[in-house]
Amino acid sequence: MADKKISALTGASTPLAGTEVLPIVQGGATVKVAVSDLTAGRAVSALTLASTTGATFATTSGNVGIGTASPGEKFVVTSSTADTLLVEITNTKAAGQGDAYLKIGKAANGNSNGIQLYTGSTQKWIVGTGITAIDDNFKVYSPTYGERITVANSTGNVGINSSTPTALLQIGNEAESLPATYTGDIKLNSPLRTSLQGTGGIEFIVGGGGYCAKIQAISDNGASLSFGTRYGSASWTERVRIDSLGDVTNKTGNFVPATAAKGINFTANTPAAGMTSQLLNWYEEGTWTPSIGGNATYTTQTGRYTRVGRLVTFMGDITINVQGTGNAGSIVGLPFSAVGNNAVYVGYFSNLGQTVSSISPFVGGTTINLYGILVAAATATNLTILTSGARLMFQGSYEV
Repeated sequence: MADKKISALTGASTPLAGTEVLPIVQGGATVKVAVSDLTAGRAVSALTLASTTGATFATTSGNVGIGTASPGEKFVVTSSTADTLLVEITNTKAAGQGDAYLKIGKAANGNSNGIQLYTGSTQKWIVGTGITAIDDNFKVYSPTYGERITVANSTGNVGINSSTPTALLQIGNEAESLPATYTGDIKLNSPLRTSLQGTGGIEFIVGGGGYCAKIQAISDNGASLSFGTRYGSASWTERVRIDSLGDVTNKTGNFVPATAAKGINFTANTPAAGMTSQLLNWYEEGTWTPSIGGNATYTTQTGRYTRVGRLVTFMGDITINVQGTGNAGSIVGLPFSAVGNNAVYVGYFSNLGQTVSSISPFVGGTTINLYGILVAAATATNLTILTSGARLMFQGSYEV
């Protein structure tokens, strides 16, 4: 029989037992080689391999241990060296040519599979699927506090402290009453609250400054949305609340438009036929100084005004000390320029420079033109009544 390489031999159909022999052709003759001949002087068992490499490798009752002589589970790896990587799985293929996986499987009807994390002999965390139910949801579970993170296999929804998330992100596991057909992408299921105090909502922390802001749903004859702030205090100050009817209550501040000519739009109301605007975009109040110009001096010279939208309401009180070069027939200094001419009402006058039966001033621009009827006259004309010692008290309104 000719010599053959071992690679050319036909594979055995059954494992080689310890009592069987293996025929090998050597130098044209058949030589019988037993299993003991193959292993004599060259131990190949795991235990002998461990002893030759200095590693601790043990098998006990079907369990395998590395670094321990008494493994208590199917496969145990231990080390007493600080910062030791106990298990490493590496694929050395070039980029894009290979993957490295750790496969942990279970039967189709199995309960759970995953990784258990211990501190000493105390189990702290379980990371895996199932754990508390026969399903394929991924969970981070605390034996002490229950499910902390859940990723639903069928929907991809993520729950924090929620075992059955019904939104893309759900925080909390409070029961939601029906109807719940339409749900948000992010859901906060907080305990019932009637104020911002206590847990719940979303808190925004301004790093390092001690300032915090909070948004929270609270119970107030329905669901209300509350906005609050705090600084260096355990108590929240509510700033704005939107109730279940849509009413907005500003708790502590003012409504401040940041852009000029912006305000409150009333276009939801049905307007009259001649409507030109439904935007209320101005409020102002202050003082103004009535004057007749020139070098006149005054004993009294006061004025106040209020503007709401385009309407300006004003009042004035002027007493001339010395007229000088001042114009006795007009008063200037109104805070806004009028559109058109608007009548002015005179409430009191004294010591006028002319004898009148009536005074009917009107506004033009920022000037009050003093018109009226002189005694024995039939037509209103421009008066020259604000001479030295004259006093006039008046009020009116006009559009801008």
